[in-house]
Amino acid sequence: MLKSLDSTTLSGALMFGLLCFVAVDHSRAEVEMPRVLDDRMSLELVSQEPEIVTPIGLAFDQAGRLLVIESHTHFPPDQYEGPESDRIRIFERDPDSGQFKATGVFLKGTQQTMSLRAGTDGWIYVATRQKVFRTRDRDADGQADEREKLSELITEGDYPHNGLCGLHLSDNGELYFGLGENLGEDYTLRGSDGTEISGGGEGGNIFRCQLDGSGLTKISTGFWNPFGICADSVGRIFTIGNDPDARPPCRLVHVVPGGDYGYQFRYGRSGKHPLQAWDGELPGTLPMVVGTSEAPSSIVLWHGQLYGSSWGEYRVERFTLKSYGATVRADRDVVVQGGNQFRPVDFAVAPDDSLFFTDWVDRSYNIHGRGRIWRLRFKETPEDAPVPAPSREERLAELVSKQVDWETMQSEDPFLRHAAMMALKDSNALTVEQLRQRSHPRERLAILEAARRSQLSEEQRDALLTTALQQKNPDVLLYAVRWIADDGLQVHRSKLPLVLQQTGNVKTWRATLAAIDWLDSGAVKLDQGGRRFLVDAVGDDSSSGIQATALKIAAGYDDVLTSKQLREIVQKDGLEMPVRLEAARSLALSDQSDAAAARQDILNDLKLPGTLRATMLVALRPQEDEGRSKLEKYRSDSERLVSLEANRQLSQSATNPTNSLALEAVESEMLTAEPGDPEAGWAVFFGQGAARCANCHGFDGRGEDVGPDLTAIGSQMTTARLIQSILRPSDEIAPKYVPWLLETNDGRTFSAMSLGVSNDDETFLTTSGDKIELHRDEVVNRHLHNQSIMPSGIHKVLSVQELRDLAAFLSR
Repeated sequence: MLKSLDSTTLSGALMFGLLCFVAVDHSRAEVEMPRVLDDRMSLELVSQEPEIVTPIGLAFDQAGRLLVIESHTHFPPDQYEGPESDRIRIFERDPDSGQFKATGVFLKGTQQTMSLRAGTDGWIYVATRQKVFRTRDRDADGQADEREKLSELITEGDYPHNGLCGLHLSDNGELYFGLGENLGEDYTLRGSDGTEISGGGEGGNIFRCQLDGSGLTKISTGFWNPFGICADSVGRIFTIGNDPDARPPCRLVHVVPGGDYGYQFRYGRSGKHPLQAWDGELPGTLPMVVGTSEAPSSIVLWHGQLYGSSWGEYRVERFTLKSYGATVRADRDVVVQGGNQFRPVDFAVAPDDSLFFTDWVDRSYNIHGRGRIWRLRFKETPEDAPVPAPSREERLAELVSKQVDWETMQSEDPFLRHAAMMALKDSNALTVEQLRQRSHPRERLAILEAARRSQLSEEQRDALLTTALQQKNPDVLLYAVRWIADDGLQVHRSKLPLVLQQTGNVKTWRATLAAIDWLDSGAVKLDQGGRRFLVDAVGDDSSSGIQATALKIAAGYDDVLTSKQLREIVQKDGLEMPVRLEAARSLALSDQSDAAAARQDILNDLKLPGTLRATMLVALRPQEDEGRSKLEKYRSDSERLVSLEANRQLSQSATNPTNSLALEAVESEMLTAEPGDPEAGWAVFFGQGAARCANCHGFDGRGEDVGPDLTAIGSQMTTARLIQSILRPSDEIAPKYVPWLLETNDGRTFSAMSLGVSNDDETFLTTSGDKIELHRDEVVNRHLHNQSIMPSGIHKVLSVQELRDLAAFLSR
């Protein structure tokens, strides 16, 4: 239904007065020009305060006028003297000077206005936190006089910029928009035809509807705040959005129907909960295209490449797409770099093909009376960069999404598997019989994924989940556990402990313990239920397999098992060796205050098997005097394994004979030699010597999660490729782990990976495995680096035998 905007129509005199309004007394100050890093481009300032203040979204209408959201409701300060609502300002090109000048107000009266796009149908599409609507000027007086509500968000959430956002008008006449994490509040989204979609706690979503608001559909989920949405020239949909508090980087994502991108707000803001994913780490979730800089706010296609704004790192980035199976990856570079008074937000391509963008200017979220509009252009018209044509895998994905193809569900490509899974949705294959009969675990996983997206009865759902919880495959089990936890299905709570008897997979165990705690108490950290189960699982009544897995997981929590308890398990003769070895490893890696004394007790117990005593040496640092001194005591130990480990570590602190071998020679010898010793490889991986792999990587429940978890790498790579990845880590760097080359104001230059930003401080991981914190002002320059932060000269600090052992450990 069309509604008049009488209440928001401005008189000419009032409009003129508002144009001259200055919310805060800022004179037209000198502006520090951001640096343009592409010599083919130039940047010019179009407008600034007082002519425009706190701008957010912008768009060019059919008449070539620039419409700009001017925010006055995004955290206005106390005693704010400005308007009580936001405005959409009009800027027009002066025919004499060629400059854009503010000429009027198109619309006022909105609150928490976030996004703006112009349709080819004369309508202007607007997203506020609570509504998506379209408006137009029917009588051509320069002011909107008609409005249609397209979608309304009904929720108690009221934070300004985690509601509706990110408008995109597709070429085939559909409207896409985002919904942020909404602080996990329950919500109902209602379309113009009465269609309702409800949720809460699942993180951000992307929706689609017709241009009149009918046919509302949820397209994908698992985001933080999908602020910007766009399409490339072949129709791929992309979104760009922020990251959780402790799970960088921010992401550019290829959005596909039914896609789950992993983030669930209900499990906390960190992004590291066992039931959260960020780069396709959990079964049923999809990975990112590439990481982005901090606080990305918009994405646009311009001359065949995607351009993104980074509010948090004061830059405009460019993404060059390249085919990657049934999706795309992207190389990124920085096009415009400013200082901390440069906060780009949204883009609009002008009729003359230049790129306009808004600039919030100040770091404050509060309304502050400052703002700018910039124009980026090529000095000479360039050839458009080629957008990748749909690959063979993408074309196959389109086909298998429409007809059931079980074989494609087995694919290694997650986007291809996902497309094949979507064909199962609402099919007659979503039965207990099929779940039992399908031989490949990925086919069984696809049945569960499709069933969750289908309109099954509770009886059908519960039958499928009951059957899934009896499976042996860890991915099938984990997906079922996640479904139960996400949807709060208490009817299955009593079955979850049985999952832990089905598998020794650490990731599945952690997810199950987290699900138990979530269902029991709403806790997002290990709570009483999970702790109690871990302690019980280590006890004598459990099988050795359960005991060993529980010990691996308990190692991540200092307050579950004490050093004394671990020492007693190591020294207990009646226990099977795998259990005692896991306890020894947990003790060797423990940071508890009394752990060193407990380790020494083990070393002094000459009755113990050598492998248990040798494991204690992993805690020592051969590069330090104290560590070398202790190792010297054991290099002639009567137990061969203890002596070997002591000598191995001491050899790392001396000149290594491998130094004289070329990389190619080391690689060749590793490929042709006999396999190494995986137990010795564990000590190389977790030791405090030259490699220190566990400072960045996790393996089977232990280590850090800064770099990729390597638990399953042996099943994902051939031996040759695994060896290559160890010796040549920069040959292939996953999007999530691309590092920066940093230059600081005191003259240092080094490579490091960002671990996250807190206020004005950013934490980095260096190539040495150390974490450093830098204030934003300390970093004067940064460029994306093509060298991994994993050291490339590992063959110079490890012997060929140690490299063989490490490869054997990772391969098993």
